[in-house]
Formats: sequence, structure tokens, C-alpha cells
Amino acid sequence: MNRVDEVIPGGWNSAINLPTDDAAVQIDRKCADIKRLIASGCGISETHIEHYSALKRYRLENLLNCVIRNCYAGFKLSDVQPKHFEDVDGVNPDARKFTKEERRRRLEKSAPRVGGSARDEVFADLSKVVSVGDLRLIEQRFNQEMERPPTVAVIGQAGVGKTTTVNALFSVEWKTSAIGVGTHVPQGRTVALPSGGQISVTDLPGYGRSIKEDETYERMYHDVMTDCDLVLLIVQADRGDFADDQEMILKIKEWMS
Repeated sequence: MNRVDEVIPGGWNSAINLPTDDAAVQIDRKCADIKRLIASGCGISETHIEHYSALKRYRLENLLNCVIRNCYAGFKLSDVQPKHFEDVDGVNPDARKFTKEERRRRLEKSAPRVGGSARDEVFADLSKVVSVGDLRLIEQRFNQEMERPPTVAVIGQAGVGKTTTVNALFSVEWKTSAIGVGTHVPQGRTVALPSGGQISVTDLPGYGRSIKEDETYERMYHDVMTDCDLVLLIVQADRGDFADDQEMILKIKEWMS
């Protein structure tokens, strides 16, 4: 659920790139209502919906955690590093300084990992309960899976911030001009992640512009999504009508089942 910085008029403090205290409470409350509305209308869990602002780089860690938690083989995205607000060109100098300092403080408070990577810890635990032969087979399958780039389909109505979300979440530079509003075919590419890995991203044409276009694109959506590890459907938090989004979620559930 993107563009939460637009939910409360005048509620964003640009000097520190955060909502005001009062606006933060209102944003959380309004987004909770929207999550309940969307989830109840299409039979999904509210935990599958996360609110954020791609433009302001707000709550991107929350979005990434949601993606990892709900994505098939989400562990392959565990080393993704969202692009921090202070690293964006042209931001307010005061906001850059504040957000950089706040991130440093959060990192200092977080407990450092002890004993190697998450992968090493998992296999160390497995070695206690499975045979050496089985462990080798598991490790072989794991390595084969890791060699395949995660595949992500990004979909949403026109103007919801699909490209901005991809750029912010995966710390890439996907120019918006590459995917125009009038796109009629899926636009895909494999992008390199800062960690050295890769991810395959497909940007799909927007829905909800007309019944005729939606009918034309439906087969395309189906063909692309059935081969994906994750479908990232982006809705606009400051938009009042989510009927088209709910209908699309129902279709995606059917296609992915």
C-alpha cells in the first residue's frame, strides 16, 4: 500500500522525512482500516498487506520483511538492501542528516549476528538432526535454488508507484520512462542487487483503465504470474476505491493456486 505520505494532508515533516506524531497515528489507523477492507473483500490475511511510501523511503524495511515472509523461497531476498532516503539525490540536507543519524542509531541498537550467516546457522542446525548424506542432498538442492534468480511480477493501477517501489525496495535505477502508461506488453529484466545476486522483475501493464483492456491483459497476467515466486500488487493508500484491486487479488489467488 504505497503513498502513505499523502494520506494526511500537511502531515509530513519534510525536514526529517517523517510524519508528524499526530499524522503517524492517523496514518496507521487509516491504513489498518484499508487493510481490513481489502482483506475482507478478497479473503486474504491482513498480514499480506503492508503500508509504506516508496518516494519517501518510509517503512521499506517493513515492506521487505512482508515480501520475504510471504514469497516462495523468500530467503533468497534476505540480503536485499532497500535504498535509504539519505542516498537519494536532491533530498533536503536536514532530512538527509537526520535520517542518516537515525539509521545509525537503529543499527547500533540491533544485535549483531553471531556465528556466521543465516545459511550457515540453518545448516549447522540441520546437521544435528539429519544424516551426512541427506544434508549433502539438501545443500545441493539449496544451492541449485539459490542459483535461480527470484522472479517478481509487479502490478497495479497506473500511477500507483510501481517503478518507484522497485527502485526503492531493490536499490536499483529502473527509469520510469522505460515503462510508459500506455505499455501493452510485459516489460521484464534481470537486475543486479548490491549484494551481488540477481532478481528478475516483470512490470505488467496497469489494470482498471477500461473493461476492454482488462480483458485483453488477463491472459498475459495469468501467463506471467504462474511462473513467479512473488506477485507484488501495489495499491494507492490515498485512493478511496479499491474495488478493482480486490477483483485483481481474487484473480491472482485463482491463478496462483
